Amino acid sequence: SHEWEASRLRALDELRRGCGICIASIDALIQRTMPPDYLDANAFDIRIGETYSMEDLISRLVSGGYVRTSRVEGCGQFAVRGGILDVFSPAAMQPARIDFFGDEVDTIGYFDPDTQRRTDDAASVRIIPAVETVPAAAEDGIAGLSAKMEALIHTNARRKNGRALEKTITEDLDRLKNEGTFPTADRYLPLIY
Repeated sequence: SHEWEASRLRALDELRRGCGICIASIDALIQRTMPPDYLDANAFDIRIGETYSMEDLISRLVSGGYVRTSRVEGCGQFAVRGGILDVFSPAAMQPARIDFFGDEVDTIGYFDPDTQRRTDDAASVRIIPAVETVPAAAEDGIAGLSAKMEALIHTNARRKNGRALEKTITEDLDRLKNEGTFPTADRYLPLIY
């Protein structure tokens, strides 16, 4: 589920940052996920007093698997209203509201997604990828992943029972080309990373 995926990403980020000891089941340890280098390269902090281009932040959020919405209600979503950026990173238990004065971060606070009211102030917010499988991370991006998926379709077309698999991959490929992502992208994790 997306909730477990967010928990895994939070745990991986904390491990990479040196949290110390992690207790996990065997199933959790063998779960495929994004490589640590990709997580490190795409995680960042937004701090009060620093300047950021809103366009660059939006681009980074979208490439990290975040979905733009009119109102942030769940993990992996973000919204922009004027000089305010709301974002719900898997690294946090609540979404953050970041108020900008021009390009400078003026205030940061966490808020309740149900009431949309601020609960706590913060000096910074940690942003990590919202999903474990980011199709754009494949070699040569979306085009490279599309080519690999097309090769899989051709390979399975020659197999005796490959029609069902070919249909599934074709549907996923269509969504990838039209939307840039799809909910079952984790099937292609070895092709992406």
